[in-house]
Amino acid sequence: SGDYWHFSRTPVNIGTTPKVGEHNDEILSDILGYSADEIEGFKKNNVISEEHLYDEVVGAPDRPK
Repeated sequence: SGDYWHFSRTPVNIGTTPKVGEHNDEILSDILGYSADEIEGFKKNNVISEEHLYDEVVGAPDRPK
């Protein structure tokens, strides 16, 4: 086993992908310019959610340890 990728000088650090909606607040405020009150309104009206829909990928192969 081992890493999937091998480079001559650069170590590989494979992490996990973000969960669906994990960065909603940062994207809505920092990039799109929504206020904290507007974002809270989106949450209250179920436009966005803080609940992660998927904690793991279904059917993904196990990675070597």
